[in-house]
Amino acid sequence: MRPHNHPRKRPLAKDGPTPAEVKWRPILDQWRHSGLIAAAFCRQRDIPASALLHWKKQVLLRDQRRQAERAASEASRNALKFLPVQVLEPAAAAPGSL
Repeated sequence: MRPHNHPRKRPLAKDGPTPAEVKWRPILDQWRHSGLIAAAFCRQRDIPASALLHWKKQVLLRDQRRQAERAASEASRNALKFLPVQVLEPAAAAPGSL
């Protein structure tokens, strides 16, 4: 059993945001543009304030993780590539060529 103070990091959906994330992003945008504090916004819409704040944090963390993954992917594409080499024995020098 995992301790409660160490939340499990779930992998992000490979093809984009989860259905819950799709639901909460517009709600968070409406809240930001409303000018209301979280409690007032949530009271008006009958949304638990804890859910709003949870998804505010989740969206931020997911955006940061996606940005880091994109940066790492770009860096690996731009990384130096090593080419295979073959070490050969030096050719014998002809007498008097040195």
